[in-house]
Amino acid sequence: MNFKNASADETLEFKTDNGTLFYKIYIDYSGEDKELVIPSEIDGKSVTSIGNSAFSCSSLKSITIPNSVTSIGDIAFIDCSSLRSIIIPNSVESIGWLVFWHCDNLTIYGYKNSYAETYANECSISFKELSSQNLTIESFTTDKASPQVSGTKITL
Repeated sequence: MNFKNASADETLEFKTDNGTLFYKIYIDYSGEDKELVIPSEIDGKSVTSIGNSAFSCSSLKSITIPNSVTSIGDIAFIDCSSLRSIIIPNSVESIGWLVFWHCDNLTIYGYKNSYAETYANECSISFKELSSQNLTIESFTTDKASPQVSGTKITL
């Protein structure tokens, strides 16, 4: 389910304030698609955090958090009892208190040595490592104005 394309079967109320998703989002989705991909931007503002008590989602099974998010507030996903998986990117550096209360069958997907892994271990939540993707650059060009030094590190 795309966050911005809610159907008549759903009631979505969301607002951002300085990039924080902060009002409750009520999702009683009756369709077969039970996945939510939170956008990295809403109304031209970057979504940088998920606020306290942001979600109440009885039927949602999967959530993907964008790389723009750095923090998840207290009880942000409380009572999301059907939630089975959530992808938390490396960009998340803090996760609040009782974020996944009553999410008894949840698995957190994230990267090795990430804050998501630390949080999952501390809270006894199942954690599965996402594989890192290696990028191979077969060739590139440059101009004389910006010469490259041998061994230059490229971070993507």
